[in-house]
Amino acid sequence: MKFLATTPGDNPIDETIDTVVKSSNYFVRWWNSINWTEIISLIMTKAIFLLLTLLLFFLIKKIITFLMKRTFERKRNKMDFSSSRRSTIYKMLENAFSYTLAFFFIYTVLSILGIPISTLIASAGIAGLAIGLGAQTFINDIVNGFFILLENQFDVGDSVTIGDFSGKVVSIGLRSTQLQGFNGTHHFLPNHTIDVISNNSRNDMRAMIEINLPADTDFEHVRQILESVN
Repeated sequence: MKFLATTPGDNPIDETIDTVVKSSNYFVRWWNSINWTEIISLIMTKAIFLLLTLLLFFLIKKIITFLMKRTFERKRNKMDFSSSRRSTIYKMLENAFSYTLAFFFIYTVLSILGIPISTLIASAGIAGLAIGLGAQTFINDIVNGFFILLENQFDVGDSVTIGDFSGKVVSIGLRSTQLQGFNGTHHFLPNHTIDVISNNSRNDMRAMIEINLPADTDFEHVRQILESVN
């Protein structure tokens, strides 16, 4: 029987233990080398700036929304618009202001976080070009919706005929127009599909009604009845 003498370095288990210990020592040294005080201070500083930014933009939105609403209420009687059209214009301005404020808010937050804005803008420009090539219909909707509002082609509550659809206008937006048909059907019409509009609510309408009368009818009496009804 032969016995093989082994040294501590020849044992695979010992080698594994030595490797784990060395790796642990590397991790401990790396962990201890981190300046946690500076990191925590930086996180707290950015959190405070983000909180103040959120509060500032919240106050700006509240103040400007209040001023817009008060201005519209003061000039309500001076505007030569219907109430529905005033509501539509106010809603459009409010949305435009909200989108603009949201853009500046995101820009400020990214600046506080230290994210390079110029790189994102360049990337967004390339992506915007690619998206814009496939979003021509969306742009056409917005442009056509803007001219519908600008030219006052119809208002909410008007009875209109647009293409093959007839009904009452429920909502006017930059993206689409909503009609409620006389049978209750709700139609969503993209603004770029709106070509010819027949507004039935702007002027007096003429209707032809056939009335069968006997030959011995007193036509003067019929005329008086028609005048009283109309």
